[in-house]
Amino acid sequence: MSVLKIWVGWFCAAFLPCCFDSASSSDSSTTANTTTTNNISSEDKRIVGGDGSTAVSGSGNSVIVTDSGAVQAALTLSGNVATKAIDANTGSVASVLEALTTMGKNNQASFDKTLALVGTSVDKTQDAFKTATEEVNGNRVLVGLGVIAIGMIAAKGAYK
Repeated sequence: MSVLKIWVGWFCAAFLPCCFDSASSSDSSTTANTTTTNNISSEDKRIVGGDGSTAVSGSGNSVIVTDSGAVQAALTLSGNVATKAIDANTGSVASVLEALTTMGKNNQASFDKTLALVGTSVDKTQDAFKTATEEVNGNRVLVGLGVIAIGMIAAKGAYK
């Protein structure tokens, strides 16, 4: 840089306050402004639970650990439903058992009749077989006598 540029820079800088603000005064006091902002937040921190419930609450959250009133009511309801179902089925089971007992008695009676009929049939069959055997044996004698008679007639006719 040249000397002339340095001298012009210093010279202009020295008269600069005079050119822009000729009425300026130099006051050394300072002013501080403080602004306070109060943030007001409102949260509903109520917890709703049944009798005997245990709850934990914090800022922005809530946890209900156990609502034993609702749990007890649910268990009672399921017990009542199960009891009614068992009661309804007890009547059905009783009627089914009664029907099965009646059917068993009827089947036993039919079986006894069938067994008696089979026994009678066996007896009749044995009697028929005995009669047939006797008739066959009797017929053998008659057939034998018939054959002898035919033989004698044939022999008599041959010697004539």
